[in-house]
Amino acid sequence: MFLFHLCLFLFASLALANTEIVNFEASDQVAADVHGANLWHVLSPEANEKPFNVSPAPLGTRINSICSSAEDLLSDAPNCEHELWIKLDLDHPKWKSYTKFTLRISWPGSSPADFGINIINPQATASRFAGGPITSPSLSRIKFARIRVVDTGVISPLSGLTEVQPVPFIVTLEPLYFGVIPASIAPLLWISLPVLVCSAFLVPYVNAYLQSVAVDARKELGRKKD
Repeated sequence: MFLFHLCLFLFASLALANTEIVNFEASDQVAADVHGANLWHVLSPEANEKPFNVSPAPLGTRINSICSSAEDLLSDAPNCEHELWIKLDLDHPKWKSYTKFTLRISWPGSSPADFGINIINPQATASRFAGGPITSPSLSRIKFARIRVVDTGVISPLSGLTEVQPVPFIVTLEPLYFGVIPASIAPLLWISLPVLVCSAFLVPYVNAYLQSVAVDARKELGRKKD
């Protein structure tokens, strides 16, 4: 019964939207000053979910090649229209006790697209955007998410569209309970747990009742034949 309820929840979500997920571990690492990151979007316990719109790269573009041209790599701030950079505030006191997190992207099925997600540490991000180590090196759990989008649809003349539209999507960052259960799923588990326990308790009685009904049915059929 527990698996039944969980499957219903998952399939209902998939019916409404596409989803891309990456799980990762948060650990102390050398902090770094990322140039301009104070202007980037931040996901934290107070705002762990945000909506975005990004123009996808043309159909057939390899995810790893998106926003990776020589011109893009020379920029000192994110300026490629096919990608998004987000700061993940894993140092927040409310998240300090968690070591594993999940970053989830959800977008409507009416917007055909593929997403690539990279979780990057501060030093690598600082190197990418002309940053550098902080004056007095310290440890931090902050990470950065690089999200790239590529179009997977074909424009039909009958649709009336002449160009690819930006893809609307929602980015959600959550801690994983026990390292595997997303925080948003936990309430469902707590609701399903009593059902699972009751089901396990009642199964023997239900089986016994059904067996007695089957025996009575066989006896009745035997009498009718006689």
